[in-house]
Amino acid sequence: MYDDKFNDPFGRRPEGNPEEPVDQDRTAASEQPARAEEPMTPVEPVAGGASAEQAESRPELELPEIPETPAVTASPPVLYDPPRFEPRPKEKKGGWGRGWRLAAGAVALVVLSAAVGSGSTYYLLKEHLASQPANYQQPAAPGGSGALQPVAQTVAEVGASVIPEIYNRVAPAVVSVYVESYRGFYRSSGTGSGFVVDPAGYILTNYHVVDGAQRITVQFIDGETMTARVVGKDSTSDLAVLKVDPGDRQLVAATLGDSDRVQVGELAIAIGNPYGHAFTVTAGIVSAIGREIVEPTTSIPGAIQTDAAINPGNSGGPLLNSRGEVIGVNT
Repeated sequence: MYDDKFNDPFGRRPEGNPEEPVDQDRTAASEQPARAEEPMTPVEPVAGGASAEQAESRPELELPEIPETPAVTASPPVLYDPPRFEPRPKEKKGGWGRGWRLAAGAVALVVLSAAVGSGSTYYLLKEHLASQPANYQQPAAPGGSGALQPVAQTVAEVGASVIPEIYNRVAPAVVSVYVESYRGFYRSSGTGSGFVVDPAGYILTNYHVVDGAQRITVQFIDGETMTARVVGKDSTSDLAVLKVDPGDRQLVAATLGDSDRVQVGELAIAIGNPYGHAFTVTAGIVSAIGREIVEPTTSIPGAIQTDAAINPGNSGGPLLNSRGEVIGVNT
């Protein structure tokens, strides 16, 4: 019989009681060496509940190599301006005129010639020419007939002060001419020059300045404007006569000279409205006389050539001599 308090699971007996029987099976089991535990191989979990064998048999996916993209320098944005389609404006009348230019200088049209075709133009010029007194004459040489002969003044005979004097005297007779014309929805405008030839309101200008104009306005040096209309024109000589209603204004008329007495080398003064700069004065000399202006459809003989600056907008303005007399119309 075993005492429960000495019941050892391995059959060992407490010391001091060697006579008690020993459980041989338990003693043999305790004497055998313990089996070494084999390490367990961890199993990787398979996604989706697949077995390990299926995971091992599935081929590995290889990702394609992505080439490195070189760094790109940012370029400034390009602004695209779409083309704009606008109606082509009509060529300004009196601006570039009709392209009458000579290599040596500008050209002035003779105004005191019987070749003026317009009846009203010729009448006005003829009446003024007859009313002009014969000034600037000198006594004849001793022993002569005693008749007075006109003096032909040249640039060498006049001082620089004569130009301001002439400008102050003639500028009140000069006008800036502004024209407008309409064609459907298109509106065109242009500028030119002119000068008063009769205090009753008659103004001389170039024909091409007012050709086709539906509205004509003239402006005087003091800024006053008046509406004008064409009362005479001659395309052959490129001359036109305008009429304004002066009302209470006392118009100052320019003095007309004799272009047949113009000499090469004498002073030439131009007053006009070049590029819209009203009442501009330029000066030079008479470079040549008797020039012919040839156009595709006509020609104008007897023109005066001058090196005085004549620009677009001067068309229709006066060309003056050293006495302030009109000897031509600038074009």
